[in-house]
Amino acid sequence: KVRAAVRPVVGPYRSSRFLLNVATKFTGEPVAVILNGQPATVFVRDGSAVAALVLDILDGSIVAVRAVTNPEKLAHLSARLDTGATDHLG
Repeated sequence: KVRAAVRPVVGPYRSSRFLLNVATKFTGEPVAVILNGQPATVFVRDGSAVAALVLDILDGSIVAVRAVTNPEKLAHLSARLDTGATDHLG
């Protein structure tokens, strides 16, 4: 349905490179949230979540990034955005 990283992105260098690369590809308004207890950014376009980036942070450094772009998996986030609950999602 949509393209995603095939292999996990792990480590501070690779994670930061990944974030810089995807930042140019995601469209929509970035919204900082806590998603399943972790810091995340949800990209919102026309009221719907189009992508979510979840960060694994260890000792103050990003050590892994999880990206979700599957519209079916993002549907519940879009529903939560409609309610205005953007601080803690998931």
